[in-house]
Amino acid sequence: MARRQANKAIPLFNEAVGLDPDNPDIRFQLGSVARLQGDLKLALTHLIYCLEKTPERPEVWIRLSEVMAYSRNYRDGVALMQRGVERHPQNGRIWWRYGRMLRYNGAHEGAFNALQKAVSAQGVRIGAGFDLALTFLAMGDAPRHKGH
Repeated sequence: MARRQANKAIPLFNEAVGLDPDNPDIRFQLGSVARLQGDLKLALTHLIYCLEKTPERPEVWIRLSEVMAYSRNYRDGVALMQRGVERHPQNGRIWWRYGRMLRYNGAHEGAFNALQKAVSAQGVRIGAGFDLALTFLAMGDAPRHKGH
């Protein structure tokens, strides 16, 4: 998958899940591949399983929430992401994706608050800063906060 050779990776993932159907790492990868192929129902099946087995993995919360949103189930996707940031409050990536999801759904004040937490995190500063700037634009006359 890292080499963008899904046609070679998918049969291997399918073989792996046949050998170890309860492995959440394999199920996460299958859910991710299904999302990329547009099979959102299959993606949800694998990712829900993965979240039940490995709630300690922030990337599972992020991916499942995104698939819910892609499935036009925005409300549940946002609610799941809210639970994810509550469970992983120190993870900047989950705050960034949560803020982005809120911004896409027009909840600009919530997006602003989430993105403020994300911009100080390593690895997501640039993306979170960009989304924070877009949130300012969407808010119009944005409130002034310390440090901004």
